[in-house]
Amino acid sequence: MPATALALTSVPETGTGLEAILVAPTQTTGHTSPCATDAALAVKNASGGAVTVTLYTPGTVHGLAIADRTVSVNAGQTWLIPLPPDLYGDPVTGLALFDLSAFASVTIAAVRLA
Repeated sequence: MPATALALTSVPETGTGLEAILVAPTQTTGHTSPCATDAALAVKNASGGAVTVTLYTPGTVHGLAIADRTVSVNAGQTWLIPLPPDLYGDPVTGLALFDLSAFASVTIAAVRLA
């Protein structure tokens, strides 16, 4: 099955908010999400153990690769991880690429304030 390609869900700044529609990924690798200064990756972990999210950083500084970022989402937690384009945006697609250490009982979404 193909990896999950997320679209941004805009949360209006006025009103009471918006229920994020989280989706279940079908595998651990190759997921993408749009980047923006006001965007975040939501990761909800309903499994019994921690799940590691690896965000790939395609950039370099003086020819040296920028280290990829890992975020541990413990069992029962939901994390919002910022997706700034200058750090995670692929130079060709503009999308962030991320992997999950597990996908059973994990749901994800891309959100932004509008």
